[in-house]
Amino acid sequence: MFRPDILCTTDLSDAATSGIREGVQLAADLGGTATVLFVVDTGPVVQMASNLLSESQHQELLAHATRDARAQLEALCEQEAVKGVEPSPVVVQGPQVADAICEYAQQHGSHTIVTATHGRGGIAHMLLGSVAERVVRTAGCPVLVVRRPE
Repeated sequence: MFRPDILCTTDLSDAATSGIREGVQLAADLGGTATVLFVVDTGPVVQMASNLLSESQHQELLAHATRDARAQLEALCEQEAVKGVEPSPVVVQGPQVADAICEYAQQHGSHTIVTATHGRGGIAHMLLGSVAERVVRTAGCPVLVVRRPE
């Protein structure tokens, strides 16, 4: 029997919760499973800040961020469980959030990625980019983008 695995992504914002809700509901409707993924960003900004820290302080900072994210994800997964589908929380680290999401999906055989968008435009989009946009362009599986509720 086919049991799709739905990968829901989050940045732990309120906007991302709508994507998780949609993804878990999709998993429930299809008789599948759901995973909620958070990526601890280890990219250039974090690297610049880490230059001010010792290696052990940098590692402790990343460990703390990972533990904190895991605790938040566990609570979020309990809150968003529906129809017998309790999503599994997963935290990974990566220098490019979108790349880490696509890599996780490929390595774990995710059938669909569900991600929310903040709907930024103009200068904010140009400066911050869009993780959702990059995931859509580079993922090896279908991507469902959930727009931030107004």
